[in-house]
Amino acid sequence: MPSRIFNLFVFGASLLAAVLLVPFLRLWWFDLLLQDRVFSSGFIWWDGPYLLIWLFEFLWSFGVGYMLARMLRRAHVVLWAVCFGLLFELLHFALSSHGFGQEPHWSIYVWTYGQYFVPCAGAASGAFVATKLWPRHQQGLQNAA
Repeated sequence: MPSRIFNLFVFGASLLAAVLLVPFLRLWWFDLLLQDRVFSSGFIWWDGPYLLIWLFEFLWSFGVGYMLARMLRRAHVVLWAVCFGLLFELLHFALSSHGFGQEPHWSIYVWTYGQYFVPCAGAASGAFVATKLWPRHQQGLQNAA
């Protein structure tokens, strides 16, 4: 199978799996760490629950980025991972809605809309770590010479 078709297949399968699984994992994370808990902070801009949401988004996307880097053929695996994060979060943003109270603090907007950028950074980080820990020359791709 040519590399481009294989890469598109792996990319599409990963995106489909994430679209199907991540919402359930997100609910599980919410029930486990956020449901019926009280968080407080001395700083008005600090928001513990949103930090936990960002942590979840980073962790799952880091894993997917790492997996993509290990499975995809050729170079530019970090770019593939960034595209994965962007596409997934565009879907997530399109299907989400947010209700804000009257005149919320500016940090609420940062925490709320920032969560849509975290998976892109997580997937890129995972792919970058995979390429550094497992370089191409160790993957069985040898020169034909």
